[in-house]
Amino acid sequence: MKGHGSPQALPENDRGPVSPHHAIRRASLLFKPAASIDAFLAEQQASGLSNYHKWLTPEQFGDRFGLNSNDIGPSHRMASNPRASRSTMSPAGRHWIHLQRHRRSAARTFHTSFHHFLVNGETHFANRGPRPPFPPRLADVVG
Repeated sequence: MKGHGSPQALPENDRGPVSPHHAIRRASLLFKPAASIDAFLAEQQASGLSNYHKWLTPEQFGDRFGLNSNDIGPSHRMASNPRASRSTMSPAGRHWIHLQRHRRSAARTFHTSFHHFLVNGETHFANRGPRPPFPPRLADVVG
């Protein structure tokens, strides 16, 4: 999973760990659409095919390419801990979850640590290291 760590989260910018009670107000976990999406997108652009210029509503996209109930169940339970966080699933497209939680809970869930980083005179926070590992049960659906 390349690209899930900030390129500015470098050791020379590190200003130490984030408080365990620091609220992460919005983080998103994006899921892969169904593999059949590529063929559908190609058919939308090819005149004469049945899906040519056939546009989908968000609900239709979710039904066709989003996570199904088997994917959503374990993924949502993994991402959501009612005592420590609040998470919401994209209601129509079913291809992402927004997470809100405390740093301690996020660090435990995603097996990473969060630190403050000073970049261009501004303090930010990010996970420390190149990327957080994801539980095996999400390997096929995390984008």
